[in-house]
Amino acid sequence: MFLLWSCSFINKTPSYQISFYIQHAGTEWGILTNGRFWQLYHKDTAHKLDRFYEVDLPELVRSGSADDFLYFYAFFRRAAFEDRDLGVGALLRECTDYARSLGDSLKVQVYEALRHVAQGFLDHPRNGLSAEPDTLREIYDSSLILLYRSCSSSTPNHATSFSFTSQPATAIPTACTP
Repeated sequence: MFLLWSCSFINKTPSYQISFYIQHAGTEWGILTNGRFWQLYHKDTAHKLDRFYEVDLPELVRSGSADDFLYFYAFFRRAAFEDRDLGVGALLRECTDYARSLGDSLKVQVYEALRHVAQGFLDHPRNGLSAEPDTLREIYDSSLILLYRSCSSSTPNHATSFSFTSQPATAIPTACTP
């Protein structure tokens, strides 16, 4: 069902207005366009005003790709909002499920990596570490630092090497860039 509202708004921001329309009309989806940019909003995120799917239609047409145009058509045609397998609602559910499973998988992988790194600190003979509570806390903290630095490299091919202090009570990695 499509509704047109005639209201006078204090906030003239189009993204605010589409959020207002979605909330007050009780619709699940809203489309905002100026003819060039087409934005698709969902009721659960429209209030954030910067969460939407956007297509630059003239740029898409200039690209000359029929596949790109069909992608636009799949998201913005009326039938896309019907409850069906290829509707935007079903696509959102699938994306949400995928993101959740990806997050769960990532948690397991990070936990395993953290466990291996921490064990490496303990097993490295030059560190001379023992499994005492204070030492284990420091190993845990150092392992988190190492994993964070490994994952936050801004250049994908950037190699980072680490050196460790040889003092018994510490195992703090120091990043050394080549």
